[in-house]
Amino acid sequence: MKLRAFLTLCLILAICSFPICAHPATLILYDNFNSSVINPDKWDGYESNNNCGVTREAVREIESNALRMSVHGYGIICTEGSCQASGGDRLRIKNGSGIIAIKANITVTTALCTKPDTTSTPSKIRAGIGGRWFNSSKSTSGDATGDIGVDIRLERQSGMGSKDLNVIGVIYKCMDSGCNNSSSPVNPSTVIVGTAKVGKKVSLSVTWNKAKKRFIFQQDKNSPVYLSYTGISDSHLPGTDNKRLTVDVNVPNCLSEPCYDAQVNALFDNVYIGR
Repeated sequence: MKLRAFLTLCLILAICSFPICAHPATLILYDNFNSSVINPDKWDGYESNNNCGVTREAVREIESNALRMSVHGYGIICTEGSCQASGGDRLRIKNGSGIIAIKANITVTTALCTKPDTTSTPSKIRAGIGGRWFNSSKSTSGDATGDIGVDIRLERQSGMGSKDLNVIGVIYKCMDSGCNNSSSPVNPSTVIVGTAKVGKKVSLSVTWNKAKKRFIFQQDKNSPVYLSYTGISDSHLPGTDNKRLTVDVNVPNCLSEPCYDAQVNALFDNVYIGR
């Protein structure tokens, strides 16, 4: 009997050494998009755009039992400073309060990044999940200043292979009420989680482990990757309740026509959340 108990204990420890135990929260299915339209009781959609460029096209729709999100952004002529066009398409979880984990399947089907020869700044596309998890100093409803955001993203930038994607985890601090500007609150603020390919489905997750002051990123069944935020207060709710699915583009400025562009198209399905 003692041998059996010992072997049972060893089995439990062995199971929990695998990545499946990376989630301290119980995940439940939030949406599998097996409907004809996006459920308005679960989601809010919106677009974002800075003053340096224009998001010409943005799409959110159900396609073949998945959510399709797409954004196509263009740079503009900009001769002052290092102007960079950025734009995004978002689908925000309604009532995201208390969520500590998000998981989803994502397939990037288009990852176009063009780059001006006159600048060293690359064009970028991203598709991912995440949001704002807590505020580092206060809690003022509707004001993102001081909110700490964390995402896991599929990313490609100009200069990479046309089918190559990096999987990264990133933490940022909102510097104004709309989070139009952000800073890096810790060093490192970005971690490499893995790699992927355009056209291939991947499972991504991000989990907030408040007890250990860190975030856990995971791709498929690979080993989890951790990003700590020691030294940052996490006792305040975020000013903006914003857990979401996202696609984004960044395009450097151009000095003359024609300007350059970036486009991302991605499919999302089987979104899980944990509270």
